[in-house]
Amino acid sequence: MRGLHYLLIGVAWASISSSAILVVGSGESAIKCAFWRLTLSLPVIYGLSVITGGWRKPINRRVFLASFTAGFFLALHFLTWMESLFIISIPLSTTLVVTYPLISALVESLMKEGTVKKQGILGLSVSFIGVLITLSPTVSSSKDLFGASLALIGAGLAAGYFLLGKYSRESLNVFEYASITYSTASATLLLYSLVVSASLIPGKPVGWVFMTALALIPMLGGHTVMNYLIKFMPAHVVSSIALGEPAGASLLASLIFNQFPEPAVIVGMALTVVGEYILIRAYPGLLA
Repeated sequence: MRGLHYLLIGVAWASISSSAILVVGSGESAIKCAFWRLTLSLPVIYGLSVITGGWRKPINRRVFLASFTAGFFLALHFLTWMESLFIISIPLSTTLVVTYPLISALVESLMKEGTVKKQGILGLSVSFIGVLITLSPTVSSSKDLFGASLALIGAGLAAGYFLLGKYSRESLNVFEYASITYSTASATLLLYSLVVSASLIPGKPVGWVFMTALALIPMLGGHTVMNYLIKFMPAHVVSSIALGEPAGASLLASLIFNQFPEPAVIVGMALTVVGEYILIRAYPGLLA
């Protein structure tokens, strides 16, 4: 299984790296992108859940509640982070939002549900320094600060989502868990849109292409693959896959939107990738 897990890590990284590009490229609002990213993935998730023999055993109430809460966190994570993409640059937003492995590691250590090795701490520290470096030249106004704050809030919500997912996946297969979590997240965003009177219909026909791509690539190929891996690794190790997202997203942003990161941002992103490598290497047995 070692080779399969390494392959899936690469698939998840490449998939989530496309997320910011698809959101900005769609020209649609954060709520539309978040809602359809989740909702259009549900038929696939439901179908795979049935095919793989899900729902044959009753679900423990605590496990269901954890999965439900994870879905609520996921909805708010998408909403806050995607909104930040329209305020600050893609490189900065993605670098800030992927600090959630650092939060996951801290919480897992405090709860004693996972242990962070010295090498893991080194990797997390290197990544955190990289985040600080990216912030220094880019946050210069109250608007920038607001966008950065949204991305960091999104990071905290993502940490909660993955930590709860780790608990739920001990009992549920990946598609059972995703069915509950993604459905909850979709319903949460639908309710939010009704409260704020926000339309969920894309403004242009091509918007549906982007919404479908969001569901198929970063949602199914990214988050769902990570939800599969989280059964075999600590939450902070799986979520650290996202530490490579800023590099992938920034490369795409420079090619498509001419958003070229400043030199300090490039250094910071490089450090996050190095930190990710160090962190994953700290747990070779978990990839067996």
